[in-house]
Amino acid sequence: MTDIFKLVVGSDGKRNKVQMSTEELESIASLKPDLITVDQVNDEAQRRIYAVMPQHRQANLTARAVILAAKGSINWTEAEVAEWAAGLAQWVVIDTLRGHSNDLNLMDPIPQDYADDKWWQ
Repeated sequence: MTDIFKLVVGSDGKRNKVQMSTEELESIASLKPDLITVDQVNDEAQRRIYAVMPQHRQANLTARAVILAAKGSINWTEAEVAEWAAGLAQWVVIDTLRGHSNDLNLMDPIPQDYADDKWWQ
């Protein structure tokens, strides 16, 4: 027997304090959650990134950035400056999410609540 107790409700509805056996404690100790994998974190990162900007929009933004870079910022119109700033703002959010993903992937173990917003802010 151990110094750890459990509450057992009897058929009469009364609660009884019962000492736990060593076998019960060993059984509980063996119940460990599966370790979180890097793939799970990366999937969560991808979900969050696509919520900011789907893949096709990321490709379009990259292509547009190449065109604007080739034109040279000195030659941009006001609309192009605004377009660049808006795209950059979204890209900063994506880059930040990637950073959080990288930080989580370096943890050992990766927290069970890795998908909680607190890890992604």
